[in-house]
Amino acid sequence: MRLTQIQNCIQNPSVELTNLQLSPNPPVSGQELTVTGLLSVKQPIQQGAIGHVQVQMNTFPIANVDLDICQLVECPFVGEQQFKKPVQVPAKAPRGEYRVQVTIEQSEQKLGCVSSQVSLD
Repeated sequence: MRLTQIQNCIQNPSVELTNLQLSPNPPVSGQELTVTGLLSVKQPIQQGAIGHVQVQMNTFPIANVDLDICQLVECPFVGEQQFKKPVQVPAKAPRGEYRVQVTIEQSEQKLGCVSSQVSLD
């Protein structure tokens, strides 16, 4: 799986996700993948902020997961903060191109959104 493209999916986000890295790269089916990156925050992130993660292969939804942002980073905060999230790659994950979108919301307000293309070899 290789991270091949990253872009913001909203204009003027209050939260930006940058420096995304996968380890190992490429990941191994059936093993743990660690995703690291940097959150740059202009508006305070408080308890209750959610990261909606959607994974699609072609146009088919593969996974929809909600993450508590404050379990990834210390809340409340403004500025920049590193995060690290381990993810289990399914043993039967098919090879191909995946679209991964992460939307960060707080009090039903969209603060940021990042879309990436990932290929599993």
